[in-house]
Amino acid sequence: MNWLGAASKEGWDIEKGESRCSLQRSRSCAASPALFTGAVEVRVGATTADVLYVDDTPPIFPRKIAIEAKDWKAPLTSKDIAEIYGLYQPALSARTIDHLWIIGNHPLSGSPRSTVDTMAHVVYTTFDEFKSSLINFQPVLAQNISAFEQDASFDSFIETRVRNLYGT
Repeated sequence: MNWLGAASKEGWDIEKGESRCSLQRSRSCAASPALFTGAVEVRVGATTADVLYVDDTPPIFPRKIAIEAKDWKAPLTSKDIAEIYGLYQPALSARTIDHLWIIGNHPLSGSPRSTVDTMAHVVYTTFDEFKSSLINFQPVLAQNISAFEQDASFDSFIETRVRNLYGT
């Protein structure tokens, strides 16, 4: 997935375009309009999502993802997560949104993690995990490897037998 945009009314600056936004924290990360379509502060059922993101990576089945960003000093508790879920649950049930993505500053401990794990179509990540997902080169690498394996030059490839410092 291309997660190139998120915002929060609770401390993360928002740079708005027509229907696009980009995330800014310590430095700017401009979103590509071709990869990110979303809107900030969108009414979703009984609540307002910080960001409503449409993942149209599979163009036939685009997914609507509500992002709830919590820039809180303390980690979220099971009660906090249950309250957030309660706000979005009607929209999830009505399929107004397909997923809820909660982004916070701290990793979840045992009980809050278990709470999220029991909720269908809900994901929690830390802000650092979110930033890492922006720079996920795994799909590009997989595509390059696949293209190389299909190319005629693959038959001429000589695997190295040089070992590194660790012997691997």
